[in-house]
Amino acid sequence: MTGSDPQGQRRDIKGQLSPPDTAAETRAASQKRYGLLLTVAGFLILVIGSAAVLFLLPTQQSDPPETFRSALPPAVPSAEQQAAAPAENHERTETIKAQEEILSLKIKAESEAITRWAETDYQAIRTTITRANEALAEEKYPQATELYQQAAGDLQLLLDAKQEMYQAAIENGLQALSEANGQEAKRLFEQALAIDPLSTEAQVGIKRAASITAVAGLYQEAQALEKTGNLTEAAAKLEDLLALDKRYKPAAVALERIEAEIHKQSFQTEMNSLLKAIENKDLATARRSFASLKNLGINQDQIDQAGKLLAEEEESVFIATHRQIADNQREAEQWQQALVTYTTILAVAPDALFAVNGRTEATKRSELDSALSDAISSPHRLQDEKQRTAAAQLLAYA
Repeated sequence: MTGSDPQGQRRDIKGQLSPPDTAAETRAASQKRYGLLLTVAGFLILVIGSAAVLFLLPTQQSDPPETFRSALPPAVPSAEQQAAAPAENHERTETIKAQEEILSLKIKAESEAITRWAETDYQAIRTTITRANEALAEEKYPQATELYQQAAGDLQLLLDAKQEMYQAAIENGLQALSEANGQEAKRLFEQALAIDPLSTEAQVGIKRAASITAVAGLYQEAQALEKTGNLTEAAAKLEDLLALDKRYKPAAVALERIEAEIHKQSFQTEMNSLLKAIENKDLATARRSFASLKNLGINQDQIDQAGKLLAEEEESVFIATHRQIADNQREAEQWQQALVTYTTILAVAPDALFAVNGRTEATKRSELDSALSDAISSPHRLQDEKQRTAAAQLLAYA
């Protein structure tokens, strides 16, 4: 083979005699070292990256972004989470139930215009509802339920106390009127009217509140007049006042007191007039005074006594007057007329002795006059002896 290819033999011999080529081996070694460094560097980066993930992960939101959530495998809840889920659902259900209850009560209360008659209390309840809503938004179900129930309880109590609040508003409004506080009275009566829109008492109270200033002024004027003894003028002021507000009790009480004093004074005046008229035997004046006393309608016992005095005086005057008439008739020998007069006196005073005696005498004299008249008018009767004797006896008696 060597003889056939001398050039090839020479190359083989040259290769055996030349030193080996170390450049390729050097490059291979360098590449090996570089790869090892890359591997170490990659490992370090991986370690640092893992540490960074572990450090930063707790500060991120528990839920992955929506774009990645679909790519993540579904989380498997732990046993504790699975046990807590039914309890949480129950708490939420109770909260919603409590929320619905307070909302129903709230609608009812506002339909009854609660803001007009219990604004302050209702505002406090609404604040409690707001706190409950905030707790619900934060999924604090027990706290939200408690607040809703508290609001519902307070609101129900407020609705149940509606009638009591109405009565209190009316009573306090009347008290404000008695103190001439028209503004406060108006507020209270408007509160009562908001509770009961058909309340006549509240409507009247509002009208009274509008005129209470003028009413109070008239009342003060009347009091001043009463103190100075001008009772008639004071009574007139009070009557004007009651024309504005007939329910103003202080004025009604004052008018009753003043009128009683006026009647008392009038009674004394008329009684004095009556007694003086009786003393003067002025029956016409006495009768007028007695009628005035009866019209006053007070001190009935004294009126009865005055009536007896007047009756006695009237009887006395009547008897005296008719006795004088009877005496005049006797003097004129008008026995028939005298008989009538004495009979009239005895009808009033059956025990009047002078009338009893006078009637007896007048009766006999009247009979005698009648007999004499008959005898004179019939002279032929005197021819009879008996008739003459009777006539003689009659003349002797006369």
